[in-house]
Amino acid sequence: MRESLLEYGNERIIFRNCVLEFGYIVNTVTFELDLETMNHTLRTTLDELPLQVSEEMRYLSSVRPAAVMSDISAIPIAAAHELGIPTIGLSNFTWYSAYAELFSNEMLQPLYDAYEKMDYFIQYEGVGVNEPNWGRFGQLRANFFSRKPNWAEVDRLRAELDPTSYKTIILFAVGLGVTITDFKDMMIWNDSSCLFVVSSNMNIEGSNVIRIPNTYLETQNYVAASDLVISKPGWGTVSEAVVASKPLVLVDRKQFSEDYNTVDALYRREYPFCRIDWFSLKGISRLNDIQVNPGTTMQLDNEMNLSGISAYIEKIIKEWVE
Repeated sequence: MRESLLEYGNERIIFRNCVLEFGYIVNTVTFELDLETMNHTLRTTLDELPLQVSEEMRYLSSVRPAAVMSDISAIPIAAAHELGIPTIGLSNFTWYSAYAELFSNEMLQPLYDAYEKMDYFIQYEGVGVNEPNWGRFGQLRANFFSRKPNWAEVDRLRAELDPTSYKTIILFAVGLGVTITDFKDMMIWNDSSCLFVVSSNMNIEGSNVIRIPNTYLETQNYVAASDLVISKPGWGTVSEAVVASKPLVLVDRKQFSEDYNTVDALYRREYPFCRIDWFSLKGISRLNDIQVNPGTTMQLDNEMNLSGISAYIEKIIKEWVE
């Protein structure tokens, strides 16, 4: 992120390292949530929430921002509210809704109370029907969007990856904390009709496996250069695939509510994708064993979506400043 934004200069962008919510704890064998460990960690995290909010208030008091935007930590929202600073949440979910089916309402009440102080909520496509109506003063519903692909670079990548144009280029982006052994044992790597593009930290060897260099920043170009994307249903990768009109194979995770909400959005749009559980994916030996549901890729105006979000944020800040 730092390197990608270098062109904007250190005076305009300041980075600060801090600890926010812990997110999920995943069992690396079953791919499901480790609920016992999560329960203990969440209780500790919520006990420490008032202290974290106080620390954030001290920081915000020192920098005096015109607004606070959060994707989608509750801590800066609660802190900014106490200081009278406008808050804008941006996400397809909140940690309150993500945990709602896993833990009791009583346990999650501190999270609810913090998110309830959110002034505006920019809801990404796929926000769940059970998501509370956050945003005391307004909401904006945003379509799928992503970092813009550089189409000249996309053409260069395709020519470099498959100069003969004979292979199916598959972006394999299942970064789910799976052990390296699990990845190495997958049979699909032996499908010679495919060229697999994987992240730099996946220690997979093969004549048809290409790792993205760890110095390559704009990985949305690799998404756009692929013919098919295999991924968890994370909103960012799904959005990059949708913007580039690439069919999707999504690894099914049973306890992740935001995954299902994203998948539901694809179903509603009749997008070409399929769902598969992790153990079935590990057993597939050929690409032809995966049947993607036929559908229609969306023609999204990515630039318009980004401009609409930016204009909404700018309007909020101007109104508060004035």
